[in-house]
Amino acid sequence: MRQAGKLSLSYEAEVQAWSSIDFSLSYIVSLTDIVGGVLLQSPFLRDFDEREIFCLYLYPGKSQDRKVFRKNVVFIVDISGSMKGSPLESTKNALIASLSHLNAQDTFNIIAFNGEFYSFSGLMEPATVEKLLSATKWVEATFIANGGTNILNPLTQAMKLFQNSTASDSIPLIFLVTDGTVENERQICNFVKSCPTNGQPVRTPRLCTLGIGLYCNHYFLQMLAQLGRGHYDAAYDLDSISFRMQRLFRTASSVIVSDITLGGLGLDSVELFPPYIPDLSLESPLMISGRCNGTFPESVKVTGTLADMTKFEVDLEVQREKDIQLTNILAKRHMDLVTSQAWLLESAELVEKVCIL
Repeated sequence: MRQAGKLSLSYEAEVQAWSSIDFSLSYIVSLTDIVGGVLLQSPFLRDFDEREIFCLYLYPGKSQDRKVFRKNVVFIVDISGSMKGSPLESTKNALIASLSHLNAQDTFNIIAFNGEFYSFSGLMEPATVEKLLSATKWVEATFIANGGTNILNPLTQAMKLFQNSTASDSIPLIFLVTDGTVENERQICNFVKSCPTNGQPVRTPRLCTLGIGLYCNHYFLQMLAQLGRGHYDAAYDLDSISFRMQRLFRTASSVIVSDITLGGLGLDSVELFPPYIPDLSLESPLMISGRCNGTFPESVKVTGTLADMTKFEVDLEVQREKDIQLTNILAKRHMDLVTSQAWLLESAELVEKVCIL
């Protein structure tokens, strides 16, 4: 169905047998400019939450010439005994592939950990051909699965690597890959939460997490990514490790707009999902949803910082959505975010909220 400013598609098919294979939806955005909008909807009669629900989205467009932020990247990789075999081999191959996408002006480091941690270098290294070749050889020699799991020490070391960074046109990135659980997970979350931001969101390290398999605490890893203003993904199927890790890296490392803020809302109260505003990447649309009280404006001003350090600004038109029930579309997203918060805070109130969602 095609309407003014809207294209709707529907598809029905008889399912012969259910499958655990992921459903994939692909699309192409033909516009070169960054565009977006805001969908707003009043609560339905049986909605437990009487606040209005909204969904703000930004599409990066298809311009591959758009400048991206320089990257300062630290990979933290689990080499404990449980990673032996296919998990570690797939992770190693994905890491080496990700290194090949770094540019000469980027910097990087690698930390492997089990009960101890082992650093490729004591400082951030330039992503030159020579250094990347040395890193590849180091990975081949160091990534041997054995021992236990200690996440806090290597994460602390990674944060220290960024303490002397003053470049405002670069994004500090940490990629944590693990298949395990540890006893001090809440301590780790509180450590990330308390890390200084150097006064500027652009310089705040983005912490991205990838959980491998069924036995790691995915709520912990999702909460860690929330607190670290980064992205989370899971590879439940061992065959998907390489694909998901490289996709996570591409998304987080192709930032074109950072330090994004929403202006002119003038609402009585607002709850955002996620509670922080992510960066806009060439590889992925940005979507922020939430609940609010008060009179929603007719347009929302979105501002941020482009990779050339100039100001980004766009006014997004607010549209009342009547055809699609936003609560159904956003339910899984909201449940995952609130569940991870309930785990961290051990809050019975949030657990009840998840059940209602």
